[in-house]
Amino acid sequence: MGCRVTGRSSEVPPTVRYVDSLGSRREIQGEWLVGADGKTGIVRKHFLEPTAGIRQQAGVYPYEGVWVASNLKLTVPTRQTHPDFLLWKLGYTPDEVPPGKPTATGRFGPHADRTWRHEFRVDDESDGPIYSEELLWEHLMPNITLERDDSRGHEFERPVEYPRDCITIMRCRPFKFVHKCVDRWYDKRTLLIGDAAHVFPPFAGQGVASGVRDAHQLAWRLALLLEGGGDPAHRPGILDSWARERRRSVDDAAMMSKALGTVCNNQPTLWIMAATKVLQFLHSIPSLRRYEPIAIQERSGFRGVDGGFFLRDYNGGARLAQIHIRSSSPSRASLLSDALLQQGGTIFTLLVIGNGDAKQRAWWYSQAKAAIAAAALSPRIVSESSVVIYNPQDAGLPPVSDTASGLNGKSVSTPEVFSPVPTSEINIPLAPGYNSASYLGRFGWSTRFVIARPDLFVFACAKDEDQLVHCLTQLKRLSS
Repeated sequence: MGCRVTGRSSEVPPTVRYVDSLGSRREIQGEWLVGADGKTGIVRKHFLEPTAGIRQQAGVYPYEGVWVASNLKLTVPTRQTHPDFLLWKLGYTPDEVPPGKPTATGRFGPHADRTWRHEFRVDDESDGPIYSEELLWEHLMPNITLERDDSRGHEFERPVEYPRDCITIMRCRPFKFVHKCVDRWYDKRTLLIGDAAHVFPPFAGQGVASGVRDAHQLAWRLALLLEGGGDPAHRPGILDSWARERRRSVDDAAMMSKALGTVCNNQPTLWIMAATKVLQFLHSIPSLRRYEPIAIQERSGFRGVDGGFFLRDYNGGARLAQIHIRSSSPSRASLLSDALLQQGGTIFTLLVIGNGDAKQRAWWYSQAKAAIAAAALSPRIVSESSVVIYNPQDAGLPPVSDTASGLNGKSVSTPEVFSPVPTSEINIPLAPGYNSASYLGRFGWSTRFVIARPDLFVFACAKDEDQLVHCLTQLKRLSS
């Protein structure tokens, strides 16, 4: 804290000069420098623009607009602080004061702090200076003024405003929002993520989400590069694939922002109303929800990306579904399927898809171990500990057994087995259209082995041991 970066004295390895909180000049050196320091941060503006010519350029959605962004802190009116508040006569308590109209706002921080972020677009910003707080109250008050409470069936004798003195403005200022993306995501050993790489308009919430995806999909690639040793410049495909996948993801997020912005920022047209009706119809029937545009895009993952880090001919690039699973170990609580990729402590996970037959499962498990041995990958990339067994057909699992008899009659050690939790046993609200079969459906019903990336995408699917050996060999080639 309190440090100030003053320059970069070396690109390879990255060495950054800075002044610490006590005023002392220091240097820090690493294998990689990741710029996550915002749209005007020093890594892109001062390091990469002058030396590599990397700049943010207009993206697929050419948006530019001024918005006022505010952070608000609310307190609750009480009979003591606001004795004349109309709702006390109707029997309301402070915590029962109804919310206002829907608006582009959201909570942040601990729930008890009652802190909110509120944003709105400024029209005709070229007419003169923007008086942010005046515009905020002008925009906010109609949204926190009610004439009735439909939940109780109360018609108020006059419009009721949420007390203005219960709203503290913590921050309020105009921002110019655009959509841009860098023309290159990295140079040598310096990379960009988050707002340093791309910026979005505010109405789709894609800025933070895309930044998290940048980091999630970069982290395991850096682990691969650090694992391999030698000069990373000799393995450009690892980062090139990241740049291609991230650009596709950013472009998809931008087009979703464009669609949402068209709906939110304009008067509804006939085609918008028609499209809304179609989407409502698809969403109202569980079996049709898979045809919603966002569902189709989510399932396809990166399969349309040329040069991605996956084997397209083996269903690589698909995105894993997320379901509730349980283990054959009685000491384990139910968990999300994402945890399957955290069992072995390796970069990649090898899923063995069972069919409910213990002997067949043990045989496939032994095949997976044999394929890993044949591929001779680094044990930190894939090893026997990477193998996880998933049984989609098991309604209930037996306790874990150290050994099981394989098809050849030999004893084969097997790990714990995971299976979907029956919907009737899930005690939390489920997403509309939840279906545990979607986990296997993303792979293809004939798939026996899945090489999964840690960012929840498929590297490759295999139907038998020969295909698995081939896919692992290709993983070794791409990783080295």
